[in-house]
Amino acid sequence: MKMKKLLVVSGLVLAVFIAAISETSAQTIYGCSNNKTGVLRGLSLSPVTCRKTETAMTWILTGAQGPQGPTGPQGAQGVAGPTGATGATGATGAAGATGATGATGPKGDTGATGATGAAGVANGISKVVHGIVNWNGEIWAGSGDFAVIDMHDAGLAWAYIVQFNTPFSAAPSCMVAPYVVGAPPDPLPPYALVYDVSPEFLYFYQSNIAFNEERRFSFTFTCVQ
Repeated sequence: MKMKKLLVVSGLVLAVFIAAISETSAQTIYGCSNNKTGVLRGLSLSPVTCRKTETAMTWILTGAQGPQGPTGPQGAQGVAGPTGATGATGATGAAGATGATGATGPKGDTGATGATGAAGVANGISKVVHGIVNWNGEIWAGSGDFAVIDMHDAGLAWAYIVQFNTPFSAAPSCMVAPYVVGAPPDPLPPYALVYDVSPEFLYFYQSNIAFNEERRFSFTFTCVQ
């Protein structure tokens, strides 16, 4: 009977000790058991040295791992998190291949007629001024883009100036000849035409004339460039 009481007491001591350390992280209890009485001594969480009359005892608090329990029910879906920041712009991709040529469209309407171009050069001639002038400076005929000055009124008998309304780009080539209406005088007096020319005007006079001003001759001229 006494032995049973000692074992009960020892069991109670061990139970109290286990309860005292249940809130710690210790997993093993060390102690010594009297070989005759079974009384426990030196309960500790660290290994202890037992007497010759005692047996070292060890109690492991963690048991063997049990079988895996059944899978629990799926939890409720959590609240959606905030939208993340915009990522950096990616690198530009490589250029795509050239597409196939499209079909030819329908023919468009005929466009309006363009303006007439400037007059071309005929046989290398770009400009011509010509005329027939009476002896008193009156213009009888011609291209119309010139004026005549009778220098007789300025004291230069037999002299004339033909002024070009639009100057040539350079001194033109000119030809001057007398112009006789009807039968020429008999005999036709000897004379010569002496002239000078510039891009702006033609100047000439009749020389070697031994008659008075009533016998001045009309003339014709042509200047080309």
